[in-house]
Amino acid sequence: MAEAICMLGKTAGRLLVVDREENNKRGQARWRCVCECGNECVVLGSNLRNGNNVSCGCFRQEIFERQHKRSLIHGYNRRGKTSKTYFLWKNARHHGKTELPFPEFLRQQSAKEEWTCS
Repeated sequence: MAEAICMLGKTAGRLLVVDREENNKRGQARWRCVCECGNECVVLGSNLRNGNNVSCGCFRQEIFERQHKRSLIHGYNRRGKTSKTYFLWKNARHHGKTELPFPEFLRQQSAKEEWTCS
């Protein structure tokens, strides 16, 4: 079998390699890493080298939260279905009937609803 490539002291994304762990059942090298957020994790050496592991999982969570927040800002519901207002705005943008960004279009639509209800 080939010798493990020494990764001690190297960084991969947010992970800093601090110690060597025992090989897994397949004989692959494993390394103990400390993430920038403070969590420790054990990662395969090949995953560190090719960029498959860049954090302990905190990076994935940050990306999810950022995308979730952005999708709610732009009119999507939590379950991935678009709201009626967002659908109207998207069609109007597609057909060149409005140049307004969605938040402004939303304010305009709510003002129209208030005016028609009075």
